[in-house]
Order: sequence, then C-alpha cells, then structure tokens
Amino acid sequence: KGELARALPMMQQTEQMARRHQANHYALWALLQQSEILIAQGFLQAAYETQDKAFELIREQHLEQLPMHEFLLRIRAQILWSWSRLD
Repeated sequence: KGELARALPMMQQTEQMARRHQANHYALWALLQQSEILIAQGFLQAAYETQDKAFELIREQHLEQLPMHEFLLRIRAQILWSWSRLD
C-alpha cells in the first residue's frame, strides 16, 4: 500500500487549502485523489462519500465541463460496479 496512509491526510489538507483560496478545480482534484486513495485502501464507503462531496462541489461551482467531472463519473461507476449496484 506504499505511502497511502500518509497521502490521504496530505490530500485532505490540500483540499482545505484550495477551498480557503477558492481554487475550486484544485479542491476537486484533491477530492478525487482522496477517493482514489480510499479505493486503493479498500474503504469503498468512505470513497463513495468523498465522491459525494466532489459531486456537490461540481454542482455548486458549475464545474461540469472539467475533464475531472468525467473522471469522477468513472470512479463512481467502479464503486457501483463492485457493489453490483449499477443504476
């Protein structure tokens, strides 16, 4: 699992800093990184909840056109697939 245990709090801090400075695309990137780390650690429910925060940020800040939105949809599908809940 490498440095995942250290990476998660770093990405959480990155998200907080980005939000403080209203750098929404960086906040979104940090949320996606957190989700990927949680998936790699096997914490799918926590990853799902982190993705919910990312979807909320996208809606609030109108970030739907960013390629990161498509990436979020893909990693959400991964979780739903693993739960056999594709709908």
